[in-house]
Amino acid sequence: MQVLHDLLKFVLRPLSNSARNRHNIKCGYEIVRRCYFRVAGWLADYMGNSAIHGIYTTRCTICESPQDRLGNLQKYPLRDAQQYQE
Repeated sequence: MQVLHDLLKFVLRPLSNSARNRHNIKCGYEIVRRCYFRVAGWLADYMGNSAIHGIYTTRCTICESPQDRLGNLQKYPLRDAQQYQE
């Protein structure tokens, strides 16, 4: 999983410098406009998000629901971030 994170950091590194600096770019109307590049977010379905962030797909990322009760509308205690990292 660390390889994926390192790869994304490498690929997106040029954008981090571009986000701080203004770029003059000619638009379709031949007008020069000041632009600032931004990376807004990452959209993925549950399985894609799980793979990117190294999350177990057999566990709820929010609460302590047992695996065999996933999908039930029963309330369980919220997951402790420290415990989740371990």
